[in-house]
Amino acid sequence: MGPLEGFSPYDRIGIYHHLGRFPHFVYPIFVLPLFLPLALLGPNAALVLFGVLHVAGFAGLILLWRRLLPVDWRLLALLLPVGFGAAAIHDLCSGNIVTFEALALWFAILLLWRGRSSAFAVWIALAAAPKLLWLGLLPLALLRAREAWRALAFVAAAFLALFGLWILTWQDSFAGWLGNLRVTTTIRYTVFTALRDIDRLLGGEIGGPLLLRWESWGYGLWLIFVGVTSIVLIRRGIGVRSASVFLPLTLLAAWPGNLSYTWLAVLPSAAALVFFLANQGERLLALALTVLLLLPQPLLSWAGLGERFGLGTLVAVLVFWLAFAFVLRRRPWQLEAWLTPAKAVH
Repeated sequence: MGPLEGFSPYDRIGIYHHLGRFPHFVYPIFVLPLFLPLALLGPNAALVLFGVLHVAGFAGLILLWRRLLPVDWRLLALLLPVGFGAAAIHDLCSGNIVTFEALALWFAILLLWRGRSSAFAVWIALAAAPKLLWLGLLPLALLRAREAWRALAFVAAAFLALFGLWILTWQDSFAGWLGNLRVTTTIRYTVFTALRDIDRLLGGEIGGPLLLRWESWGYGLWLIFVGVTSIVLIRRGIGVRSASVFLPLTLLAAWPGNLSYTWLAVLPSAAALVFFLANQGERLLALALTVLLLLPQPLLSWAGLGERFGLGTLVAVLVFWLAFAFVLRRRPWQLEAWLTPAKAVH
C-alpha cells in the first residue's frame, strides 16, 4: 500500500502533510488511469519517457496539420515551438498534456472532414476527458451527417455516467475537483482576468461578490457577443471545414480558465487564417497577424512579466478570433474552398 493510499488527489492539505509539498492534479479523476504507465517507472525514467512522448506528439501534430491545412509543413514546424508565446514549449516544460489533447482534437477534425462523424465524436471525447470544453465541438458532427446524433448521445451518456459514478463512489474527491475548478476560473488568463487587471491598473476595487463586479458583467457581455457571432456565422452557412477550424479558437477565447500553454491547441487555426489571407492577397494583414502570432507575449501584458505571461497570449487569441469572424462573415465560401483539396471536390 502506497503512502497516499485512500487520499483524494485533490486533498491538497492532506497530501501536503504526507509529502511536504502540494499536489497539482486538476483533471477529472477518470483520467488517472492514463498516467498509470508512468507511475510504474521511477521518477527519472518517467520524466524521460514523458519528454519523448511530447516530442513525438509535436511531430504528430505537424503531420496532422500538414494533411489538414494547405500550408507549408516547414513553416508549421517553425511556428510550433514559438507560436502564441511558445505555448508548445510551455506545455513541455510544465509537464502538462495539451499536446496530447491537441493530437486527439485535430485527429478528430481530420476524421470529420473524411465524413466519419461517429469516430469524430469518440476522439473529441478523448480530447475532452482532461478538458471538458472540447465537448462544445460535438455539434460539428451534425453539420456533416444528421444521423450523428446517436454518436453524440453516446458520448454525452458516457460522460454523465463517469461523473455520476465519481460522485456516487467518491464524493469528497469530486468536491475537491469542483472546488479547485471554481478557484482557478477567476485567476487564469481569460477575458475576466484581463478586465480585472484593467480594474486594478485603474485603482478600482477588485474584491466583493462576483455578480457586483464590473468585470463579471464585461465577461458576460463578451460571452454573449461570441455566442451570437458564432450562431450568426453558422446560420449564414459556413462550411464544416471552416467551422471546425474556427470553433476551437472560439471555445478558448470564451472559456473561463486557460493558461499560456493552453493556446497550443488553436495554433493551426491561427496559422490557417494567416495563410488564407496571404493567399487572398491580404499580405499586409497576414504579416501583421504573423507578427502577433510570433511576438513574445509578455510584451503585450499590462500587468508585468512572469505570472502574467499568458495574458498577452490572450490578447493575441482575441485578435485572431475577431479577425477570423470578420473573414468568415465576408468570405465564407472562399475560406471553405481554400480548405478543400481539389480531389475532395470531385
